[in-house]
Amino acid sequence: MKSYDVIIIGAGHNGMAASIKLAKTGRKVLILESSSEFGGMASSNILLNDNVNQPLPHLINHLCSKSIKDLDLIKYGLKTKNFFIPSISVDKNQNYISFSGSYGSQIDGIDSNEKANWEKLKKRMFFQANLLKKFLYKSPINRENNSLFDKLDFLKTGINLRIKGREEFQEFFRMMLMCVADILEEEINNDLLRGLLAFDATLGINLGPRSPTSYMGLLYRLAGEFNGAQGAQIFPEGGIPKLIETFYKSSTSAGVEFIFKNEAKNLIFENNKVTGIKTQNGEEFFADIVLSSVSPIKTFFDFIGPQRLDTGLLREIKSLRYKGNVSKLNLLLNKIPKSSFLSNEQLSARITYTPSINHVEENFNPSKYQQLPEDPNFELLFPSIIDETNINDNGIIASIIIQNTPYSLKDGWDSSKKLLYSKIMLTLEKIFPDIKKSVLASKLISPLDIETIFNVPGGHWHHSELQIDRMYSLRPVFKYSSYRTPIHGLYICGAGTHPGGGISGKSGINAANQIIKDQKQNNHYYEKRID
Repeated sequence: MKSYDVIIIGAGHNGMAASIKLAKTGRKVLILESSSEFGGMASSNILLNDNVNQPLPHLINHLCSKSIKDLDLIKYGLKTKNFFIPSISVDKNQNYISFSGSYGSQIDGIDSNEKANWEKLKKRMFFQANLLKKFLYKSPINRENNSLFDKLDFLKTGINLRIKGREEFQEFFRMMLMCVADILEEEINNDLLRGLLAFDATLGINLGPRSPTSYMGLLYRLAGEFNGAQGAQIFPEGGIPKLIETFYKSSTSAGVEFIFKNEAKNLIFENNKVTGIKTQNGEEFFADIVLSSVSPIKTFFDFIGPQRLDTGLLREIKSLRYKGNVSKLNLLLNKIPKSSFLSNEQLSARITYTPSINHVEENFNPSKYQQLPEDPNFELLFPSIIDETNINDNGIIASIIIQNTPYSLKDGWDSSKKLLYSKIMLTLEKIFPDIKKSVLASKLISPLDIETIFNVPGGHWHHSELQIDRMYSLRPVFKYSSYRTPIHGLYICGAGTHPGGGISGKSGINAANQIIKDQKQNNHYYEKRID
């Protein structure tokens, strides 16, 4: 009989983050992974051809200094070489603005009055994001997790907000439920700057910039920091694969055992307590604690099962909106593309095609009717131009993330991929006139493909919608937002739990801390073992 203290389902970055924290306390930890490699949705198993692959994500903006320190990522190879990636927002008429530093600390392409407007708005947004940031590494407060310390922490946040004065106090509560378009149109006049901010606020969620509460998406992005640089977006040396490798190395060095190509089939129960896992090939592994880092949809429906959920909880889980709307296009080029208006140095930026708020909104509208946008917004990165360690002898990679491409399409994805590819290439040719001729290989990954490749129901990058009704204590549902489940000994972490998606390790760290806290209170605390 193979027994462990903790079994973790899924070797995504959150599962590995949790394993590091738990193994450091002396617990014997096993990670079961259904695929052949670690990394989950950040793994490198999207092939362009036999020799070239490129992961789904290409930047990080939520890997905070605390995660890096807690998980020993620098010790195991994380390097950034100050790859703070600027953004360049372009339109088809060769207009652009450059947005760099700690989320727009420097902007080129706008006049001095507009810079002053932006500085005023940025100061307010950073203050509001900082109020939310302190809760990212805490288990949310709910009916079963409401200690006096947690309540005092909430009170302290309210006091800090009130100290800022009546105006900031009122603005915070006024803006929380607003659409990002209204806020931007109050303060900013430049279309390209508005378009970039609107795109960042709604990327990865099923909202347009004129949808109520869409402003929260921008605050969530700004709540991330790297070495004190708030809102910074980082390209790690070696790219996302190298970053994910540091999670794996830290896990194995802490003593975590990995078993690949062995998918969890169902949980083993004793009354209402989990005692282990049975895999698809019939093996059984036993532990007092099981932590699922996969989608809550899969955890509650496949592992726990509807028959073990009460009617109210079953209804809540069924109501989660978990169909993704982001696609990924990877191109292999035979040369560095030449732009008709951007310099070679500017190709090391994140290039966004985000002409205006109205353009981003018009791109969102067709998704409500299961249709592709007419003129898709996207962000483009050239990893091998940013970082020479990413240079591939086979060619230059263009990594493109496309917004508002629904999971379900009226015409189906099989017939729509060629159309979407053509739309993207048409826009790219306005920026890089010869790019189409230099394409050696391409791979378009739809939300439906993400579901299949990564075993994520709905193919959602956040496992479910990251909107105000599914944040903090409401993520995934109120009663089980503190990483517990109705099954004793079964916990959850991952993008579907607080604080949500992005490569950060926060959900894994929080879940591990909750497990340690619960076991300590129940006299099952494991003192650190000394080898």
